Amino acid sequence: MSPDFRRHDYFLGRRNAQNFFRNYLVLPECNPLFASWRDEEKAAFYVRDATGWPVERPCNGASQRLLPIIPLVGEAATECAALP
Repeated sequence: MSPDFRRHDYFLGRRNAQNFFRNYLVLPECNPLFASWRDEEKAAFYVRDATGWPVERPCNGASQRLLPIIPLVGEAATECAALP
């Protein structure tokens, strides 16, 4: 396999995993998993749409913001560079 293809494939996989953890592996904030989180912790990790507003979904009859099950922190939170 071409080294260029392997490099491209690595970065594509990294970017896809980051997107999955940030936007799809999520639960509404009413889930007991987040019961011990403080409001400022929740605010830092809310799933956001393209305009920066928190995404909301119905939960227990109310609209709830979404939080990632596995939050991205540190270097993992930095948006991956464009694919080479």
